[in-house]
Amino acid sequence: FYPILVGYASLLFKDLELAGRVVSMVMGSLIVIPVYLLSVEFTSRKGGLLAAILTMSWWSIRSWSGEVMSQATYMTMALFGIYLLWIAVSRRSMLAAISGGACMALAHLTRSEGIIVYVAISFVFLIGYASKRISGKGLLCLLLSWAAFWLVFSPYFILLHKLTGAWQVTGKSRMAIADGLSMY
Repeated sequence: FYPILVGYASLLFKDLELAGRVVSMVMGSLIVIPVYLLSVEFTSRKGGLLAAILTMSWWSIRSWSGEVMSQATYMTMALFGIYLLWIAVSRRSMLAAISGGACMALAHLTRSEGIIVYVAISFVFLIGYASKRISGKGLLCLLLSWAAFWLVFSPYFILLHKLTGAWQVTGKSRMAIADGLSMY
């Protein structure tokens, strides 16, 4: 997803490196929104403001936001996806479910580790369903989010199959994924 954004930005900025920096800057700036919204959901408005301020001062995010790197885009899309999934499951919102699944697909298309985060979050919601903390409609919203994920992700999934001859969810090797996960 990040290369697509850089490609569109390069239509405005003829220099590809500048286009990549602008995309990283915009996505890095947007990350405070899902952090704030998630924090408000779980704490309070003051907690949300504190989380947003801490996010703005976190050195790694500020660094990623000035470099031609996919991290800021990945983190922003993943956090928006997690927030929307929470809204979908807790408030039984189908629109939030579709949007959350699409955001998680874009996060995965940005960095292959995105699907691992999505599976983990889904597992947490399944535990909530099993313990009767999440309703059947909440579970339906989670399933709808997976449908949206696969709808957005399927063109790349099919392309990977045509290129490799195998059905796989990432073009990265096992070593590259292990290296990417080492930052967590």
